[in-house]
Amino acid sequence: MNAAATEDRPEEAEAPPARSLPWLRIGALLVVVGVIWAILHQTGALEGWTVESLRATVQSAGWTGVLIFSAAFIIGLLANMPGMLFATVAVLAYGRVAGPALAFGAGMLGITVNFLLARSLAGRAFTAMRHPLARRLLDGVERRPVVVTAVLRVFFQFATPVSYALALSPVRLRDYLIGSAVGLASVMTVFGLALDAWIS
Repeated sequence: MNAAATEDRPEEAEAPPARSLPWLRIGALLVVVGVIWAILHQTGALEGWTVESLRATVQSAGWTGVLIFSAAFIIGLLANMPGMLFATVAVLAYGRVAGPALAFGAGMLGITVNFLLARSLAGRAFTAMRHPLARRLLDGVERRPVVVTAVLRVFFQFATPVSYALALSPVRLRDYLIGSAVGLASVMTVFGLALDAWIS
């Protein structure tokens, strides 16, 4: 019986420590994101995506331009393109009222896709961190997830790294959506008015 127990120990020792699993999942996320980025850039799928080219495309497409714009926004965020580029396209193409509303809706879809991608691959990996500073930051996020998310969106808008970081934190999807909606709604309102006034 003791011999059998001794034989089992090496097998148990070979199992990866539980503490390393979150980092393996983060590594998997980075690999997937890198592959997506490489495919989009190396195939030339994003070549020529400028404010003017996107504006011309959506305006010439009629009502389907809304669908084209939304798809482009989602793909652009997956490729880590600046979300405000698409917000600019929306305001120039659809005006200071419909433009920000469209950018808000399409942007919410884009940041939700990024959040779900990161959460499905890496889970709440950051919660495994034990460093005191990391724990204080995570505790703050856990206490006020909506406020923290809203503030991050005000300062960083649609930034893809923010979506990934929040996905790996304790933030629930519902709180993420509420906080993002609050932050981005205020940003899009101000941005739409400012851009319209500047080009008028």
